[in-house]
Amino acid sequence: MPPGGDADGVEWIQSMARITLSYPMEADATQDDIEVKLAGFQIEVSFKGTKLKQLTGELQDLVRAPPKSWWILAGDEGSPKTLVVQLMKLKHGAWGGPWYSGQLHPKKKGRFWWNETARAQALEEEKSIKLNLYEVIPPGRPDEDDSAWYPPAASGELGIFSPLSDKYFCSPDDLVIGTNVKQDKRFIYLYIHFDNEALDFFEQQVPYEDLFAADMGPNTAYVFIRGDDQNPIINATFAGLIYPDGTTWKMTTEETFRRRQKAQGSPSPALMITIPKSEGYIYEWPQVFETCWQHRLMVKNQGDYEEMIGAFEQLQWIDETADASYRAELQDKADKLQTWQEERFDGIPEAQTFRRNGYDIESNDYWENVYDHVREAVKTQGFLSAPKVLEVYGE
Repeated sequence: MPPGGDADGVEWIQSMARITLSYPMEADATQDDIEVKLAGFQIEVSFKGTKLKQLTGELQDLVRAPPKSWWILAGDEGSPKTLVVQLMKLKHGAWGGPWYSGQLHPKKKGRFWWNETARAQALEEEKSIKLNLYEVIPPGRPDEDDSAWYPPAASGELGIFSPLSDKYFCSPDDLVIGTNVKQDKRFIYLYIHFDNEALDFFEQQVPYEDLFAADMGPNTAYVFIRGDDQNPIINATFAGLIYPDGTTWKMTTEETFRRRQKAQGSPSPALMITIPKSEGYIYEWPQVFETCWQHRLMVKNQGDYEEMIGAFEQLQWIDETADASYRAELQDKADKLQTWQEERFDGIPEAQTFRRNGYDIESNDYWENVYDHVREAVKTQGFLSAPKVLEVYGE
């Protein structure tokens, strides 16, 4: 948790994804007396038609529009009330405080571009800035806020066939291009590397702390994407004991798998989990893992597949007047679709790759799980099952 504090009577706390402002109100205050408006990095709060200067101004950085950002008036009737405003940051990071204190806010500066890519980025940022385009936030806290709680996937004997959670967002193989582990005498460093473009796409929709989670035990690590917790990125048992309560995580950049990026000129983002070793195990271990299982990673030859599909589709609409060599080139690419097989990036060398769990009849993993379950059931108890009378129901 990054630091919080007090700013002119406004108490503020923050995580890397959210900042929460609390301000004392009169006992007779009601929600109808309050208006909260938001525009990118600007907030304006009024009480009975008068702006509250303590809660009106320019924020340090951009925040997300409602319902991601919200407010409530907390407190019992007849007792002092507290106005609580929670703002979801657009970008993962720690703020030095809620308010920008410089001469000119960076988001107010003019934007210039030198090519079409930069122009598109500038136009996209303008949509988030919304300078002076205030939106009134209705009172109320979202049903699922803070929000990082998701019900666990079904467990038990048939948990491998449970349907996708209604909180499912994405799978590890949608964005993970590599995993690796390092250690020194005191710590284990577990890295999960992402494709920059894929991570940016998902982070625009939910903050990192709502996307990733980890369950740590005395000698285990279970790292997963929320909503797909039955299919962890990594499920590891360490060769020694760790201190789970001391575990920390941060988003960083790391060069190990930069060449696997689709856009190799972009930063190479990674989730770095720092795990302290327990007393009695503070030395370099001969091996880090006793066992390690991991999810399959991204497809590394997806670009080849897309090129073949593009060639196949072009062949459907070009006519006989098209250049013969061009047609032959397209046909050669399209023919390779018949023999194309996906190839995936490698993860931790000593880790084994598990099948995906869940109900997905289009997946080969699902049918392999069905086969194994039926085979095991027949082997262990099938011959003990007594015949059952079938009931026939009429129309």
